[in-house]
Amino acid sequence: MPIVLNGCLNITEVTVALVASSDCFSYAFTELPSGIPHVQKLSMELVMETKMQDYTKCPTMFLNLRHLVLTMEIFRHYEHTGGILRLAYLLELAPVLEQLELHMEWHGKGEIGPHNHLKALHITGAYSYQSLLDLALYIARNATALECMVIDPMVKNNYVLSHHEEEQHAVNWGRQMAKQHLK
Repeated sequence: MPIVLNGCLNITEVTVALVASSDCFSYAFTELPSGIPHVQKLSMELVMETKMQDYTKCPTMFLNLRHLVLTMEIFRHYEHTGGILRLAYLLELAPVLEQLELHMEWHGKGEIGPHNHLKALHITGAYSYQSLLDLALYIARNATALECMVIDPMVKNNYVLSHHEEEQHAVNWGRQMAKQHLK
């Protein structure tokens, strides 16, 4: 069912919950931009599947959108994961976007079980990306034989350890971030 907003074209903050049992990402981001062209903050709840869906890019854009909050229920298909890449399209659709929040709840089709063989994990250069810490947490939760995990913020390039002042600052920041998120 199409969303019709009569007389609300100048609205700047919108919250939309698309109640559906199937993927509605494409609908949301091909129909909404023309209906709310002046929105600056958009909060949306929707369902998304990782299986690639046919996707037509919208001819209009969110030219004023600065803050996007997506709360998504994601149904993953392990044999098909390309659908999640549609999130990259949001950067094209909203050229002045300053804040992007993604809140995801995953539901699996073909769940991955625990990993029974990995005994050691060593990650270097992990000082600036939250996603690396999320990966470490995922491994810690699923690698049942894990005996040792080392997350080293120091960058190691061809056996030479980097000691520049900027890198040392990043390393210290990385240690603080790791302590905060991996407790």
